[in-house]
Amino acid sequence: MPNLPVLVAHRSQYKLKIVTWNVNSVKARLINIFNYINLVNPDIILLQETKTEDISFPIDEFKKIGYFVEIYGQKSYNGVAILSKYKPSSVIKGLPNFKDDVQARYIECNINGIIISSIYAPNGNPINSEKFDYKILWLNKLKEHIKNMIISKNNFIIGGDWNIAPTDKDVYDPNLFLEDSIFNIKAKRIFREIENFGLVDVFRIFNSSKDSYTYYDYQKNSWLHKLGVRIDHFIVSPYIADKLISCDIDEEERGKDKPSDHIPLWCKLEI
Repeated sequence: MPNLPVLVAHRSQYKLKIVTWNVNSVKARLINIFNYINLVNPDIILLQETKTEDISFPIDEFKKIGYFVEIYGQKSYNGVAILSKYKPSSVIKGLPNFKDDVQARYIECNINGIIISSIYAPNGNPINSEKFDYKILWLNKLKEHIKNMIISKNNFIIGGDWNIAPTDKDVYDPNLFLEDSIFNIKAKRIFREIENFGLVDVFRIFNSSKDSYTYYDYQKNSWLHKLGVRIDHFIVSPYIADKLISCDIDEEERGKDKPSDHIPLWCKLEI
């Protein structure tokens, strides 16, 4: 398997495609994932809600098609993974500043000088519950970790299911989400504070006014009636932002047989 070119000025530029996808069980969605890989040939894939322990993750299947695999799993719940055509190093499982957290929601690795993170933030419903308190705590820990990466002058890409719809145009009807944790002012404020570090919501760079969603509930014919929300995001450091080429959502995956309730989000960059 190839190694990513070293990031120095005299090197020719290299295009990299990264996908993030909450698959809602890697085992249940394995055929969908493989078909999608065959279709778009991503260099790096960030998975969320893998819902399996590390020992049960289909590592060999992905290795056979040319991916290194780093996983942080949990039985039946949560779970994140990074699949990469390029060998990762310095793998961290769990937010390094949140040692007490037992839920598998964060994994990062270093690929030739770029920190790549796959995250699955807590949903947090209902508001005014311990679940919501945990969500806010987790997001604040993530914000703190991002700040530390910035202080350390790291280049990074954080992709995954943030469980936050940042603005009114990220939900199909803002009035219906006033009591939902994904649209809660506290969660949105943390997202905005992270952006205010000088970071970029990649999708909105290329789709500033587009009403596109990454999640459609299985209930209420949400996909058929386009009743979605945008809660999956790439957030990147300034160096990476300058290298971006494009970003979009592959909506057709939601209409396929036995789909995840989330849709793949991808970005391309030239480094």
